[in-house]
Amino acid sequence: MPILFAGLEGTLIILNAMLYDKNKFTKEQLSSFYALAIMRFLNLCAANSDQQGTFFRIAKERNLPDWLVSIRHDLAHSQKCSSFFMLQKGIEYCFEWLKHEYWELQDREIIDFTISEAVTESIEENIHLYCEYVNSKISGEKLSSSVISMLKNLNSSKYLTPKEVLEKILQGNKLAIEKAVDVIVENNYFLAGITDDTEKIPNSHISEWESLIQYIQNHDMLMKLIKKLNCTCADSEDFSAQRLYSFWMKEILTGLITKTNEYQHSKFVCNDQTIKLQQPNESFLTQLKEFVDEALENPHPYLKNYSSW
Repeated sequence: MPILFAGLEGTLIILNAMLYDKNKFTKEQLSSFYALAIMRFLNLCAANSDQQGTFFRIAKERNLPDWLVSIRHDLAHSQKCSSFFMLQKGIEYCFEWLKHEYWELQDREIIDFTISEAVTESIEENIHLYCEYVNSKISGEKLSSSVISMLKNLNSSKYLTPKEVLEKILQGNKLAIEKAVDVIVENNYFLAGITDDTEKIPNSHISEWESLIQYIQNHDMLMKLIKKLNCTCADSEDFSAQRLYSFWMKEILTGLITKTNEYQHSKFVCNDQTIKLQQPNESFLTQLKEFVDEALENPHPYLKNYSSW
């Protein structure tokens, strides 16, 4: 068992004693439990005292009553157990003492931890740089100095795969992943380098963005991405972007279909490269069906590109 702060360990000792079910144990058994808890609690108080001395002296320094120390004294030296009533009162007193002498002090000192704006901005900045990194790989262009700097800051000792870069940036934090989805879609990073006349998402884009989409699915945020793409497809005033985002949604749904027996008879024709996704669970499939049903009722022409299955 790890070493705990004295206040935590003392609280654990007393709470354990208080939680014994009075309907399952006799008074004699409960008396033994309570006596042992009081002895351990007072021993802990003495062990953490700045000065050595008798238990009565230490108890006085710590605002503990003499009668509580007498319970321990009788048990340790006379092997005489106090009455059940006194032991029960002793446990209750220790609990109240912990609340006032320890936890109220902690409550005044402990503050909630919140992510600072600087940290949030750092995450968002790294997401932008990651997207530049991916698009540089797609286009074959030289990495910018800012992207190189980010990669060095993440790990200067070895080459990082896109998946490893994502893990170091987002660290599995769902709020950070949700932010990543917003940044990527709102800034059209998925569309960089795709010509307006394309009839499908190029394999190069599928290959390079696959790690991100897999990462999003692995952290249960794929529906967030699908809905974000859908909103952008429906609301954007850029018709080219609407069309390309509908193709991206088709690619994601195709990746899900290839993993789902329920859709084996779909008329959906897969591209020569499909996003490799995990088998969706029943909860996700239910959400997906509801989402597609709504999409089929939407009159927007580009939504039919991905919902025709």
